Amino acid sequence: MQVTLPLRLDRLMHNIMEHNAHHVNPRIPMFALKKAQSLLTEKFTNQFPVYRVGLRSYMDCVSRCKLYDYANHAWMDFQGRVTARVQLGSPST
Repeated sequence: MQVTLPLRLDRLMHNIMEHNAHHVNPRIPMFALKKAQSLLTEKFTNQFPVYRVGLRSYMDCVSRCKLYDYANHAWMDFQGRVTARVQLGSPST
């Protein structure tokens, strides 16, 4: 999945949400991620659906999701309270 952020936040965050390219090769420098993601999308058409994050959902996410608990697959705030659970696997499984 390719995530796009609102209001050019992707540029401010050095295109870190070009995650597919980052996971293919974590050594790709941040300034080259956008081009690498474009090449992947071009080569593997329809393999990376685009998820556009709106300003409201972005602000909700960054306000609630501070720490990730890998054992329980949940996001927590800095006090250790669970703020969001993670659904593992695809919806069809």
